[in-house]
Amino acid sequence: MIKKSFVNISLRGVTLVSKFLLLFYMAKVLTPAELGEYGLITVTITFAIYLLGMDFYIYNTREILSKDPKECIPLIRDQIVFHGIVYAVVMPLLLIVFLLNIIPWEYIVLFYLILTVEHLSQEAYRLLITLSKPTYANVVLFLRSGAWAYSIIVLAFVNKDIMGIKSLLFAWLLGGISSLFVFLIVLKKEIKFEWGPVIKKEIDWKWIKKGFVTSLPFFFASITLKGVEFADRYFLKIFHGNEAVGIYTFYMSIANVLQVFVFTGIISILYPNIIKAYQDGEYAKYQRLMKKMGFTSILSSIGLIIVLLIVIYPILLFVDNAIYNNYIWLFVFLLIGITLNVASQIPHYALYVRREDKAILLSTIIAFLAVIIFNFILVPTFEVYGAGISTIIGMLMLMFMKLWFVRRRQR
Repeated sequence: MIKKSFVNISLRGVTLVSKFLLLFYMAKVLTPAELGEYGLITVTITFAIYLLGMDFYIYNTREILSKDPKECIPLIRDQIVFHGIVYAVVMPLLLIVFLLNIIPWEYIVLFYLILTVEHLSQEAYRLLITLSKPTYANVVLFLRSGAWAYSIIVLAFVNKDIMGIKSLLFAWLLGGISSLFVFLIVLKKEIKFEWGPVIKKEIDWKWIKKGFVTSLPFFFASITLKGVEFADRYFLKIFHGNEAVGIYTFYMSIANVLQVFVFTGIISILYPNIIKAYQDGEYAKYQRLMKKMGFTSILSSIGLIIVLLIVIYPILLFVDNAIYNNYIWLFVFLLIGITLNVASQIPHYALYVRREDKAILLSTIIAFLAVIIFNFILVPTFEVYGAGISTIIGMLMLMFMKLWFVRRRQR
């Protein structure tokens, strides 16, 4: 058990580190405009994955857990059918990012291939977690997100000309494909799935419809939250071009370390116990755990802010590009926005345990609208700082709305 936990934590750790190492090396080798172009492709694919998935896994996970692994093949087959229908609708709509010149046409083939592989690999990861195969799931995640990043860093160290947008995308695609190969092997060897008998079984359209309806509120919450996080890049692209996006992407990627560490090291550990305590009626324990999560999250955020404000200078020395030095205050704005996002998690889970999904969704929608409005007002004049201020306003709105709903429900 301890050995498996160590392997899983190690795989997650090296995967996480790979993203930051890749960012630093890209910032050193690529121009800010090239980094911005790559950043736009990345956030667009990330956003599009939510459109393709529609959070259907939330419904299917519960269904699979209620059955024997060998009995859930029809559910997996029907989920594939559902995603096939979504692909037919969403994939043509995504052409808008090329028609609006947000992403150049030269990347269209790689964009669609990576998007497809990324989505399938993400669903594979979730399925392996559901089937109690966390080590294999983390291997899939490492191949999809980490291994290829280390590989291209090593190759670029030998020959820096290798580090280009197309080579990055091609490496990303190969990483995703390798993760799917591993998933298929695990599915066959470890789970011992046999597809033959289920092929003849009719598709359960009622089950698919029920899953779609059930997942819809979660999907809207996820997609609006991603809108809050990603809208700024598109406004910067429209009003100021790829270089502004590159500067913003550089500092946001580093600032986001704060959120990743607090969520992974504190929130993800405490929230299952918080949910269980509330469901079991142990309200004193629930209150104690909520206070602990709030206190440790905010204290850790303050500590990480201090650390990041110190380490940003060695990072800038390594990158050695004066244009990033000129926007150091953007980093401060983004750290404030990320900290507010972390703080919003405390009322979020207070609403979540009470099954107040509508309140969570409404809070996210209001924050999303605020981000859109303020980006539209501020970005044209204040460039990246306008985007940073809009992020702060959006996260403030998200936090205060959730707090307001919590206090309203406690009356």
